[in-house]
Amino acid sequence: MKKTSRMLFRVVPFAVSLVAGAAAGASEVTVGAVGPLTGPAATSGLTWEKTFRYVLDQASKSGEIVIDGTPATIKLIVEDSQSKPDIGLSAAQKLLTRDNVDILTGDLIHSDVTLAVMELASSFPKFMYTGGGTSVGIGDKIAADPERYRYVWKHQLSSLAHARSAAGTIEMLAADGKVPVREKVIGVIAEDSGYSTPILAELERILGEAGWKLQVEKVAMTQADFYPVLSKLLPQNPEFIVSIFTGTNSAIALTKQLKEQGSKSVHVGINGPNLPGCCDAVGAAADGTVFLPMLFDPVNDTEHAKVAAELTAALGDTEIGNLHVDAYCHGKVFVDILKRAGSVAPDKLAEAAANTSYVCLTGRWVFDADTHSPKLGPGFLPDPSGQIMGGKRSIIWPKEVATGEFQTAE
Repeated sequence: MKKTSRMLFRVVPFAVSLVAGAAAGASEVTVGAVGPLTGPAATSGLTWEKTFRYVLDQASKSGEIVIDGTPATIKLIVEDSQSKPDIGLSAAQKLLTRDNVDILTGDLIHSDVTLAVMELASSFPKFMYTGGGTSVGIGDKIAADPERYRYVWKHQLSSLAHARSAAGTIEMLAADGKVPVREKVIGVIAEDSGYSTPILAELERILGEAGWKLQVEKVAMTQADFYPVLSKLLPQNPEFIVSIFTGTNSAIALTKQLKEQGSKSVHVGINGPNLPGCCDAVGAAADGTVFLPMLFDPVNDTEHAKVAAELTAALGDTEIGNLHVDAYCHGKVFVDILKRAGSVAPDKLAEAAANTSYVCLTGRWVFDADTHSPKLGPGFLPDPSGQIMGGKRSIIWPKEVATGEFQTAE
């Protein structure tokens, strides 16, 4: 933690961030973040970065951060991982050595980069709070070597939750007769990444046990031409097409090409339809799309609507979605941990994380003692699915929290 006697001015892409109201002689907590600022997931990475930065700036301006008895501001330094584990690892090393950050977070989007960065835990005794990485492997690694990873805590829910949500939605639609079942065939188009791999494996296990036949096509993270893949899958008349993407361009291209090909399969998009700009870019082609997770519902939830308006005004983004809210809650939970610790000492931060019970927009964060991962289910973090129709979104699964019913697109 560094001392500074001057007000901090930091220029960021969406505004000039002015940290005001801090007393002279305030402390400065330096937070290092690794995330994709260029490459196939740059749109997601930049959205997460600026939303996370906004929350940290607001905490600095409010004067709510007190470290070792001294008012403090937070300085965020972000390095580009380019969606590549080796580059992300080098970026994290730079933050920990040259920048000597107090706390590390990331990767902001990717699980495989997060898993690579975690290997620095034994060399750098700093508190590490992950970002958007969902892989169950993160928590498993922590549980397998609790001493080595005692300072590593996972922000995002497990990728297995996405697979279970998708499977639950498909089974519900089939059982209720909303989607006529013919041959129980599901086409799957998944990017070849650390994000999709555990989701796909769990999806194959659950749906395979239920008698579904999955036809899987893996594609590059930068894939935008899906015509060859669709020419293989659509002739099999699958009841569902499941996609798993972290790249906005892939999500946009597949949605449009499914429409162009006259697909009658229900498209279940894991993550893709939530990516910034996706729905604006595809318009009516998204009608009928089932997507998950649907954690943000500004139409039916007044608190969500309030935050959507706040983020639109602060960031200038017209489409506020799940990714913004994931990053917003990432910042809020992180600030809560820092406030309760009152220190950048990793032992105190880890203790504060272990005692977390923080409600943000998408649920309540309570961390499992073994995996350092947020608990899932009622009373903790949900993972509902929704549907897009007429440009509007509604939750369709599970039924007890549904705000609408599945509709067949014209």
